[in-house]
Amino acid sequence: MHTREKRLKRCLQSIFPLLDAQAAEKIVAYTHYGVYEIGEIIVYEEDAPTYLHLICEGIIRIFKIGAKNEEIVMRDIDAVHLVGEMANIKQIGFPASIRALQPAKLAKIEFARLKQEPFFAEAILPVLLDSISDKLNHHVSINIQYTFSRLSVKAKIARYLLENIDQFNSSKRYQAAKTLGIAAESLSRTLKELESQGCIALCDKEIVIADRLRLEQIVVSD
Repeated sequence: MHTREKRLKRCLQSIFPLLDAQAAEKIVAYTHYGVYEIGEIIVYEEDAPTYLHLICEGIIRIFKIGAKNEEIVMRDIDAVHLVGEMANIKQIGFPASIRALQPAKLAKIEFARLKQEPFFAEAILPVLLDSISDKLNHHVSINIQYTFSRLSVKAKIARYLLENIDQFNSSKRYQAAKTLGIAAESLSRTLKELESQGCIALCDKEIVIADRLRLEQIVVSD
């Protein structure tokens, strides 16, 4: 077995712990190995769910294109994780597009053949369902955590910056405001206030944390 096939086999057994060596080798036989450069599209929204995608190396970004042709970032996912499993299980077009945020290597498993395997129900399906559940819980918890928090607007924003600065910078301001459950105007006004207080700074059109301690104190005291 070649080095890449051995690496792929280890990746499969890492994400599917109940998969034995023989079953992993069988999957490798109908798995395609994709190598993607930064910014390269892996899947377009509405593509048919031909493959189950497994990130073996790198980081990918899930995104949609809004009504005004703007990119709406859904989530960034690193290795070793599955992506697009809901589309495979429900046999619907991919609900969003996927591109490489860093150089990435993905295993593209022919799903029609995978689901016919005798070990699918025991070793594969539970992992797919757990992965879907984790993603849903992530999105729900983020929305509930900030939208219904009793923190002040300033404290909400400070907390979000401390915990999700990369996500904040990769999103449009109105998207961040929606996540926080506040008006876009309130977000803009508070960012300017935090900048004037030296808590944050603007660098190459991105927010950077200038004083983490002061932001943490805002979360606790406001």
